Amino acid sequence: MKISFQLPLLVRGRPRTSRNVTDVFCTTTFTSEIEEVSLREMDIVFEVRERLHITGRLSPAQREELKKYKAFGKGEPFRLRTCAGATYRRIAVSASEAIKRGLFSTPFDDRISGRLAEPHQQRHGWPTDCGGDISPIQVQSGNKPLARALTDEFEWRLDRQSIHGLKSKTAWPRPPLRGNDYSKGWHTHRNAINFAEAGIQDVVAEDLDLAFAMYESQARKLLIADGEVWMKTRPPAYRVQFIPGTFRSSPSWIDISMVTAPEGYVGDLLTQHFSLRDADEATETARQLYGNEADWGEGFTKEFSDFRKPYECADETLLDYDYQQEEINRFGYTAAVESWAYLKRNPEKAERLNAQQIALIEAAYNDVAQVNHVLGIHQDMTDYVPALEEAWKRLGHRQTLTGLQGIQWHAETAAERALRYVENAPISLKLPPLTSQRSGI
Repeated sequence: MKISFQLPLLVRGRPRTSRNVTDVFCTTTFTSEIEEVSLREMDIVFEVRERLHITGRLSPAQREELKKYKAFGKGEPFRLRTCAGATYRRIAVSASEAIKRGLFSTPFDDRISGRLAEPHQQRHGWPTDCGGDISPIQVQSGNKPLARALTDEFEWRLDRQSIHGLKSKTAWPRPPLRGNDYSKGWHTHRNAINFAEAGIQDVVAEDLDLAFAMYESQARKLLIADGEVWMKTRPPAYRVQFIPGTFRSSPSWIDISMVTAPEGYVGDLLTQHFSLRDADEATETARQLYGNEADWGEGFTKEFSDFRKPYECADETLLDYDYQQEEINRFGYTAAVESWAYLKRNPEKAERLNAQQIALIEAAYNDVAQVNHVLGIHQDMTDYVPALEEAWKRLGHRQTLTGLQGIQWHAETAAERALRYVENAPISLKLPPLTSQRSGI
C-alpha cells in the first residue's frame, strides 16, 4: 500500500526573503510503499488485557479523548506482535482511520511536546510515542508516529549546535511574534510552509540526503496487517515520571506507568525508564521521589499513582532492554552539549577547568554531534561520564539547550544515576575515552 506523509524537514538553504543560507525547518511530503502482511504471520508475544484506567483525576477533556479513539477503547488489549524477527505495536485500526486522526499529516504539534518539557506541565505532561502507551491509555495531540521522532531529532540536531538558546525556535520560517506561548507551541506555523512551494535556493544536498534517509528509516518501520497499521517498536518498559508541583498549588505527581521504551532523546532529566525485569527498582525510585510526608516542605504536597498492569509475555527478551546504558548515554549527551555551549558563551569560565577536562568536553561533544536516534546511531558515553560529571558540576550544571530544565537538582540526580550505572556496569576491556572508537548501542 502506498501512503503519503507530511513530515518535518530540516535543511540549510536560502529562502526568498534571505540573502544568506540559513536553517530551514518546514514541511514536506514523502510517499512510501508500505509492506502488507497477514495478522496470521504475526505472533502475539506480549499482551496487557486490562488497560483502561479512568479515575476522578482525569479531566472531562481527557475522557472525551478516550472515547474518540475507539482503537484504544475499553476492553481493547495492548499487544505486541512479531514479524520477521521484529516487534510491532498497533497505531491505528486502518490506514483511513490513521489519516482521519491526522497521524500522517500536520507534523508540527499544536503544543510543546517531544524532548522539550513544558514549564507548566499538566498531569502526564511528557508524552510517549503514538501507540506506545500501555497503561493508562493516553491520547496525545500531535503525537504522530513517523513525524514525532523526526521533529524531535531535527530539533535536537539544531539545538546542540547552538550556543545561546534553542536554535530550532528561530529557524526559518520565523515564529509569529507572540512570545513563548506554551499552550500553542512554537512550531504550528511551520505546517503551512511546504518545502516544494517555498522556493528555497542553494539547498545543501547532504542535508536533503540525511532527511530522506531518516524518512525511509521511519517508513520501513510500518506494516499493514489485515488493514491495520502496525509500527516497529521497542520493548515495553516502566516509566517513572516526576512532575514537580508549585508552592501552595498543585501537588507534585509521581507516576509509574507502562509504555514502550523511548524512541528518541528524552530531554527531561527527571523522567526515567526501567525494563520490566527491574520492577523493584522502578518502585524504589518512585518511593524515593515521594519521600516521607513528614519531610515535605511547607506548602508542598505530593501524589503517587501506580498505573502498572498485569501482563502476559511469550518472549523473555522483551523483559530486558539496556536502559542503564541509555541513561548513561543520555546524561553524557546532555552534559557534553551543555558544557560545550556554556564554555562557548563564557570563554572566561574555562579557568574553572584544566586542559584535560576542556579537551574531554570537546571530544565528547564531537561524538554527540554524530548521534541520530532515528537512524540508530549512538555513542557509548560510559568512559566520558565520570569526567563530564565533574566538569559540568564545576560549571554550575548550566542547562539551556537540552530540555528547558534549569534546576541544578535535576542535573545532580541525573548525574548520580549515571555514575551508579557506570559503577555497576559489567567489567570489560575499554580503550581510553579520547581515542576509543564508539559504535551504536
